[in-house]
Amino acid sequence: MIKSLKRTHELIGMPKEKVLDLLGEPNSKTDSTFNYYLGYSKNGINTGSLTIRFNEKGKVLIYLIGQG
Repeated sequence: MIKSLKRTHELIGMPKEKVLDLLGEPNSKTDSTFNYYLGYSKNGINTGSLTIRFNEKGKVLIYLIGQG
């Protein structure tokens, strides 16, 4: 999912509304951060997550892909 997302969409600068249209409601959120649970990764029992942080104008500032 993440590889396809990165290949087909430029997330940096994307408005919050478009992120919601593209990915749906996050598993958790604040005014400046959306967190998505991605399920199990290829590396055994690790799970993946996607954190998207927004600037004060509601546009993607940075996104982080994590395993844990």
